[in-house]
Amino acid sequence: MKMGIKVFVVGLFMLLAGQAQAAYNTVNDILMPGSAFLTTEKPTALGAGVELSGLFDFTYVGSEAADTNKLVELVGKSGGKVIFNNKRAINEPAGSFDIKDVFVKGSSTKNELFETKIWTDAVHIYLLNADVRINNVLLITGSYLFGFNDGGSSDADFDDLVFAATKTSSVPLPGAALLFGSGLLGLVGLRRREIV
Repeated sequence: MKMGIKVFVVGLFMLLAGQAQAAYNTVNDILMPGSAFLTTEKPTALGAGVELSGLFDFTYVGSEAADTNKLVELVGKSGGKVIFNNKRAINEPAGSFDIKDVFVKGSSTKNELFETKIWTDAVHIYLLNADVRINNVLLITGSYLFGFNDGGSSDADFDDLVFAATKTSSVPLPGAALLFGSGLLGLVGLRRREIV
């Protein structure tokens, strides 16, 4: 029994030690060509021919912009819901938005709208190949990192609004409940076996 505990502790230590990720304390210049983030982490840049589609969960990462930039959902190009605003003190994660309806609105560009589903001159998109912590936000492998460069400045640093997105999980509830139930039955069976 003591040997089993030792193996468990050593295995847990190795698991936790293997989960280290890179950390960047700010979004300033993080997506500028030649930055430490781009050269060290080597995220995959989505080329002009790649278009994202489907439902995504969004996470605000940060901003260095002096102007107010927003990530908005526009359905039918009218009305709209602000998902993130870089001047808010807190931007909660937001989920299940169809990316074709999500735009960045830049205040320096007279509230012009920029698509987030494709790489443009205003929005750059990267696929993360490793876990990384940016501005104290943990982003996991497979997440998309978006950088917006407000047209009011020519610095091309793509940190005027930085946010991440992951595909919305589509785990069906009945399947999850079945898996959970079978696990509970297995535990009950093990408990009865030990009592006898």
